[in-house]
Amino acid sequence: MKSKYLTLWVILVLSLVACNQPQSNSTKNADSSTGNIAYVNVDTLMEKYQFAKDLNEEFTKKQENMTADLNVKARKFEDMVKSFQYRLQNNGFASRTRAENEQKQIEKKRQELMELDQTLKNELSEEYQAIITRLQDTISKELELFNEKAGYDLILRTTKGGNVLYGKPELDITEEFVNQLNKGYKGDVSDDDSNDMKVSTEETIEGNTEK
Repeated sequence: MKSKYLTLWVILVLSLVACNQPQSNSTKNADSSTGNIAYVNVDTLMEKYQFAKDLNEEFTKKQENMTADLNVKARKFEDMVKSFQYRLQNNGFASRTRAENEQKQIEKKRQELMELDQTLKNELSEEYQAIITRLQDTISKELELFNEKAGYDLILRTTKGGNVLYGKPELDITEEFVNQLNKGYKGDVSDDDSNDMKVSTEETIEGNTEK
């Protein structure tokens, strides 16, 4: 999973936050001309938020491993088909019945491979949604905690090519917010759901291998 996909959900989280918190005594908020508004650069956040980067890396590795396993099975199936076609074209079967039986086995393997492909896609999709939920919840909670002290009335998000065309640098709270996010991150992306998904995936691959 690329970081840009996670970024879409971070945008959603930040775009939903409009907090009516008590104004703090910070210099940044004291200037009434700013309207007590700040913004977070999502591109920068995703580049520097270690939890998001680790989640992305973990998911990408799982995706790569699944793809590699599936490709191995696909190549074996292709070899089976080529062997069948070679023997069929060169009268390599003792009888028509033997050729038809092997063709049925090939069709069965083809179906199993297609089912495995869909199963792995579904599992990746489920895990992706779980990752998005974790990231969304974490950022939303941390932003609320951040704003309890900062006291902004509105926190906007900005991205390259986004809706915010310009914002004064002094309204940019990205670095402060990312620092709080990283301080709260303990460096562990594992959870029970992802472990269960890993076991489920391994069992799926092993089960299809035995076939």
